[in-house]
Amino acid sequence: MVWVYGADVRTRECTLKLGQYNCCTDCTQVGRACVCDSATGASNVARLRANHATLFSMGDMIEYTPGSRNDLFYWPLDIHGLHSAKSPPSESNQDSRSKLRVVHAPNHREFKGTRYLEDAVSALQTEGVPIELVLVEKLPNHEALNVYRTADVIFDQCLIGYHGYFALEAMALGKPVMCYIRKPDEYLLHPQECPIINTHIDTLKQDLRRLVSSREELELIGRRGRQYVERHYSREAFAGRLRRAYLDLGIMK
Repeated sequence: MVWVYGADVRTRECTLKLGQYNCCTDCTQVGRACVCDSATGASNVARLRANHATLFSMGDMIEYTPGSRNDLFYWPLDIHGLHSAKSPPSESNQDSRSKLRVVHAPNHREFKGTRYLEDAVSALQTEGVPIELVLVEKLPNHEALNVYRTADVIFDQCLIGYHGYFALEAMALGKPVMCYIRKPDEYLLHPQECPIINTHIDTLKQDLRRLVSSREELELIGRRGRQYVERHYSREAFAGRLRRAYLDLGIMK
């Protein structure tokens, strides 16, 4: 059994066919960041199929792996180690906390659409909308988690079309998540339960503006996110899916 990661199967031709916008839109590492070449991508997938019982894929990655099994959703979380702890604002940051705090942790800015988020927030600030953006980069995980806990909303990405592990981690912290999901019904695990705020580059500014005055809604979305990952992305939930896959493949009885 083998499951794909993303860059190991994404090809440029297939990505561009998904439509605008996509993870090739702002790419500055063509031929290096992903497989990119269609022939190489097809050869890699064929080799994997020949040497493994099955190929697992999920999210936008299923676009590049025809015939794969897509029901494993292989990103389990230690949800017991993640909890929300947002402290009341101190006198020194009362003014700051009256703003909608958007937290974003881009490991690769050009693939996450960071510049579009920065532009949207900057435009809203110019209009006097109470909003701030906090970028989390090059921090140890424990420090990054502490910043995530101060967020009113977490922004994952607006280019790739599928959420990352970061979005699941944020939901486990009880935080509402904004992310572009290209095909929710095909890409998401139990899409009817997933509370991710589906945003697009063309709607990002207006989506953020709406959230500024929707604090109670954000708290509800955050609670639903925690429930979603508890139900579907805990290690126990993943173990159940993995067991079913093993049974189906005859690996265990």
